[in-house]
Amino acid sequence: MLAHRAMSCTGYSRSDFIVSDKGLVYLETNTLPGLTKSSLYPKALKAEGIEFVDFLRGLVELACRRVPEIVRGG
Repeated sequence: MLAHRAMSCTGYSRSDFIVSDKGLVYLETNTLPGLTKSSLYPKALKAEGIEFVDFLRGLVELACRRVPEIVRGG
């Protein structure tokens, strides 16, 4: 969550780390993880009774609220 906030990410993201003998090593943050059928996000959503298409619609709605000029076309 700290990496997500430090990079001003909104919505959801996945940050990848490895564990070394010196502790955690940050690798990357993916701001749109899990957009394939074999990914864990669709499986987790399904387990919670949430359809993937509804999740995607929710992301679009959030983006439209954050950047209303996109919706207005200018």
